[in-house]
Parts: sequence; C-alpha cells; structure tokens
Amino acid sequence: MRVPLTPSDLEAKRGFKRIAKLIQRDWQGSEPICLGHAQNLLAQCFGYNDYHDATKSAEYSLSASALPALQDVWSNSLYLIQSHLAKTSSAPAINLTGLIKEIKAWPILTLTGYRQHYGNVDYHALVKEAEHAWHTETFAYID
Repeated sequence: MRVPLTPSDLEAKRGFKRIAKLIQRDWQGSEPICLGHAQNLLAQCFGYNDYHDATKSAEYSLSASALPALQDVWSNSLYLIQSHLAKTSSAPAINLTGLIKEIKAWPILTLTGYRQHYGNVDYHALVKEAEHAWHTETFAYID
C-alpha cells in the first residue's frame, strides 16, 4: 500500500504537511515530537520509507488507480503509530480510542490523488462508508 503524493501535496499548509502537523500537535508520547519526525512517521503510514522517499516519489506520482482504500490507510497508520508509541519506553498508556479518532480526522481526502479520483463525491458519505468497512474488517473477529 502506498498513498500517491504529488509535489503540491507536500507544500506548506497542504495535505501531507497539514496531516504531519496534526500528528505533531496530537502526539500521545510523553515527549513532544518535532515536525520532521512527524513527517517521517506519516510517510511510513502512507507506505514510504521516510519523508525523503515520499518527496522523491512525489516527483513520479502513481496513478489514481493505485489509491489505497481509506480504511487501509487508517489501519496502517494506526498500527505504525501505535507501534511507535509502544517502542517509546517512557510513553504513557496509549489512548487507543483517541488515536483512532485523530487518524480518522486526518484530511486524507484533500490529497491530490483522492481529490482527482473522487471528484465531486459527498466526502462525508465516503468517510462513513470507509468507517463502516473499517469497523467490519477490524472488529469482525472479536466475540
């Protein structure tokens, strides 16, 4: 899974950097993280090795047909951020509900590939559908 990025997605106050700032602001670790660290972590959530890999790949954008489903991006992000927090020895208990809520609030659909793919679709309906699919996939085996 790799979320396609374009150079415009990486500009200040645009999709990718906006999400990285949200990660930095909402960080649950005991120590705050710098923006560069948040960008590297987000790049990994989106399927890249690091932020440098994401910027290089943005020059050769993937086609919109390679867009991962929103719930797949959420699942991968939840796994990676939760793993990163768990590795931090001084990290407090993870607020999993809060983390899920934060990740689902990321403006992923403002990224160029998603905007081009979905066009004038009702974004709220799309997010609701992805949430339903994600909950079904994630919690289907809990009984």
